[in-house]
Amino acid sequence: MRVEALTPRMTAIAEILVCSSVPTQVLIASILRMAGWMPFDEAGQLSLPFVVALSIAVNLFGAITFDRIPAFYDDDLSQRRFFQPD
Repeated sequence: MRVEALTPRMTAIAEILVCSSVPTQVLIASILRMAGWMPFDEAGQLSLPFVVALSIAVNLFGAITFDRIPAFYDDDLSQRRFFQPD
């Protein structure tokens, strides 16, 4: 594999990781915890209000960015970079 082909692929992989929902979920979960919402209840089970709030916040964030920031979704070169032929 050529070095020139490796750099765009590494860039595409980094974009996929950054744009995935995992960093968004961690950020929103951290904000909820700072606001006093605990992910676990006294019995050690996942807290239903925390999970519902996290789900709504993540979906709302996705809806807002999809509607307001089309640059994240339009003309995405990551698929062409990741699957480009050698």
